[in-house]
Amino acid sequence: MCEGDIKFVRALADDLDRDVSGVSRDLNLLFEADIIEFDTDDQRKITYLKHDTVVAEPIA
Repeated sequence: MCEGDIKFVRALADDLDRDVSGVSRDLNLLFEADIIEFDTDDQRKITYLKHDTVVAEPIA
């Protein structure tokens, strides 16, 4: 799943056994942080990783 294409939001929510609205909120935060980008296929939102590498550091 981390190979660049994160899939459709509903499919990702199903894979994670989470509510679609919660996954959508989390993806919007990742979009605001410039980690992912969105595209559309018909009327479905597709999410893509924007960078090859993402480094996350803990907040002290």
